[in-house]
Amino acid sequence: MLSEGELNDLRKTKGQEFDRLFLQGMIKHHVGAIGMAQDVAASKNKVVADLSASIIKAQQLEIAAMKELLIKS
Repeated sequence: MLSEGELNDLRKTKGQEFDRLFLQGMIKHHVGAIGMAQDVAASKNKVVADLSASIIKAQQLEIAAMKELLIKS
């Protein structure tokens, strides 16, 4: 979900700058995963709907944790 430019920026950095860009990229990636899961959240297939709900919940928790890491860095 990152552009080639964003990936190149990540490849060029180290240390705290790498950590910040990595976390920002992973947050963006997780937001995309939530969007895809929301697209099938109302599925009539219970397995798909349950998996969607699980993905949304897990990704939201991970986004919150990564945002905390960004604040601390």
